[in-house]
Amino acid sequence: MSYTVKETDINLGLAIATSECKTLIREICFKYDLKVMCTVERQDAVDKRAFLLVRDGWNPIGEVYARTLRDNDSNNFTEYSFYSHFYEKARGKSVDDKHTLRSKKISSLLTTIKKMKAIPSDAVATTRRHTLQWAENISSFEGKLGIERKSVSDAGFHASDLQAMMEHVLGESPNTNMTAAIQDKCKIALDKYKQIDKLNVATREEMSRLFDTAFYVVGANHADTLVVGIARCTNTLSASSRSAYEFEMVKPIKQVDNLEEFPELLSVMTMWKSQRESEGNSRKLLGGVLPITTSTVNKELDLVIDYEYGTTPYHFAWMMTPCSDPS
Repeated sequence: MSYTVKETDINLGLAIATSECKTLIREICFKYDLKVMCTVERQDAVDKRAFLLVRDGWNPIGEVYARTLRDNDSNNFTEYSFYSHFYEKARGKSVDDKHTLRSKKISSLLTTIKKMKAIPSDAVATTRRHTLQWAENISSFEGKLGIERKSVSDAGFHASDLQAMMEHVLGESPNTNMTAAIQDKCKIALDKYKQIDKLNVATREEMSRLFDTAFYVVGANHADTLVVGIARCTNTLSASSRSAYEFEMVKPIKQVDNLEEFPELLSVMTMWKSQRESEGNSRKLLGGVLPITTSTVNKELDLVIDYEYGTTPYHFAWMMTPCSDPS
């Protein structure tokens, strides 16, 4: 059985085979259907490296590493550690320590991982942080196109105005105080609301074109891993808020070395990178593709990029752009 995402990654395979964590990696990968994507730096670990475990070939779940410590008699011993992004202890020496389970025995550590549910079995739970960022991207594009909310306060009505209008509508006062001034306010407010409706209809139609058929999702994290998939938003027009957007995968996300197998996507990204370079922006690109801390909405290229705050392999920058042929 290969424990690496890429079976051809000989160097990573060798690093696993010669690691103190070999048995722990084997057991976790087998029990939870995970793979090792790469090594990441851990200053307190043996060889200063941990092994990043992922689900579905791309989604970071946790890290496995070993530490060499001394007991009270100054004898060295090995302690095994599992860092879980989805589990947090109430107490710890640091934020990192709160997310880490440790034991001298692999069997004990595996038991604790299971007991504490440090590796979620729910695929939705492990992808939620990413789909929330996709929803943020959609909201950013919507805001760039122009979306407005109706407000009673914007109409300029006072409480006495509203009372007069309600009495008139309900027929409670035949001699209601519906003055010409109130009627003028009604006309101005109604014209404004109709204009908002017109603007929002155009925005919604454009959002539907962009996101409810199929779009590429391109992600890159701080381990310089590049992933690509094709998704669609199932409720672009009906979602009540950004957290309510729902997605389904048209083609699963997978790790890639570059964008060569996606000609349409490569064309868009090439044009975007050219624009970026012409503006004199030469900051580092995660995975050679996406900027680290940049939020971008490019209406000309139908492209939106945003990022998660943080600098770990669990934090991704995500780019979304329509896919014309998802087949």
